[in-house]
Amino acid sequence: MPDIDALFSDRTQLARIRAEADFGLRELQGLVAKLSHGSRVLEIGCGTGFLLTRLNALRPDLHLTGLEPLGQGFQGFEQTLDRIQAAVREIEIVRLPIEQFSVAQDHERFDLIFSVNVFEHVDDWEQAVKRSMATLSPNGQMVILCPNYAVPYEPHFAIPIIGGPTLTRKLFGRHIEA
Repeated sequence: MPDIDALFSDRTQLARIRAEADFGLRELQGLVAKLSHGSRVLEIGCGTGFLLTRLNALRPDLHLTGLEPLGQGFQGFEQTLDRIQAAVREIEIVRLPIEQFSVAQDHERFDLIFSVNVFEHVDDWEQAVKRSMATLSPNGQMVILCPNYAVPYEPHFAIPIIGGPTLTRKLFGRHIEA
């Protein structure tokens, strides 16, 4: 397994991406551990692909696919996603939004579909759920994790949000970097 951290030149971005991947991994680890050999897993909105690389390291026997449309606000992930895809050939990346994704045959359906902090960004959540369900195997599971913006707390870094992201970063920058 290549050193994925080395693919990130921006250490602050790496810290944020690693924290988000750690959060997703904590939430999904029990489900992933129960998957049978050869199970198919789909991440909706895989961003840089960092969480998929972590899952691949834990369970190289799984077929991992990531969806990432690289839409507005996420173009910065493209180069990193390219490098991760080249470094970890076992991961398939499809550059489409979930609303446009489909599988051709029943044996291509997924045993686990998940998204971490993504569904609040999809263009059409109802279509996204319908497409997700259409790609889920009969006994598969789907997990959608979304932030609760009503609670001023950042769960990835375990810090309160004070006055917005700029002030929070200024106050907790060292904690975030660590």
